[in-house]
Amino acid sequence: MTSTPITPSLLTTASLRHAEAVFPDMIKAIPEQPWPKVRQYIADAFIAGAQYALSHQWISVEDDLPESNTDCIIYTHDDMGSVKMFAWFDGDNFHGEQDDEIYHPEFWMPLSTLMQSDPSNP
Repeated sequence: MTSTPITPSLLTTASLRHAEAVFPDMIKAIPEQPWPKVRQYIADAFIAGAQYALSHQWISVEDDLPESNTDCIIYTHDDMGSVKMFAWFDGDNFHGEQDDEIYHPEFWMPLSTLMQSDPSNP
């Protein structure tokens, strides 16, 4: 089974179908004029959620590495089992955020912009 790449066009089509499938009664209940705006609002929310979900998935270190000086979450194994921890990537190695030890994870995930932002300086 091969997977289809998610293109902007495919995501837009899926979002509009989702809006119609999830809210079929809205089509009947809302007069014709505002429905396109409501449908577009639902579609935009769907697209935003899908883009967020796609951008916050584990990435195999065999497929891609973060840019240098990137804070991330890593997933690896040790003698105790699986480990998920905050780390930073120096361009060559992942360093534990608390111990600066070098780790060799199988997967990584960038920290969200929300987690990286400084609440005192929005």
